[in-house]
Amino acid sequence: TLSPSSAASDVYKRQKPLYVQENLLNPLLKAVVAADGLWDLRIYEPLLKPRFSDLLLAKYDHEVRKMATTTGTRRKYQQLVGILKRMLAYPAGKSTVQAIVHDWQQQYPRRSAMMDELSRLNW
Repeated sequence: TLSPSSAASDVYKRQKPLYVQENLLNPLLKAVVAADGLWDLRIYEPLLKPRFSDLLLAKYDHEVRKMATTTGTRRKYQQLVGILKRMLAYPAGKSTVQAIVHDWQQQYPRRSAMMDELSRLNW
């Protein structure tokens, strides 16, 4: 059986190309923010970023923090830093990334590979 949320996300998946075709940016933004992960955000980012940079940055913030809750390999931490670098290209990106890095330094001081990868982040 489908849960209501998965049924709703299926509708969003089918609607996104239509939203783009019709230039309906508000419904497209809603669908992108509602989707799990960053896949849709990366696809539609060029179209949405000029008008909705603050909301897209908040989506990045939420997803990257969620991704960091589980331990991982150095490769995972490199991917997280890659996402942080992408976030730096947003108007409020630097302050958001600084807050995330500070929080992670407090929360995960024993994750040496994570701390090492974060230290390579070029501001």
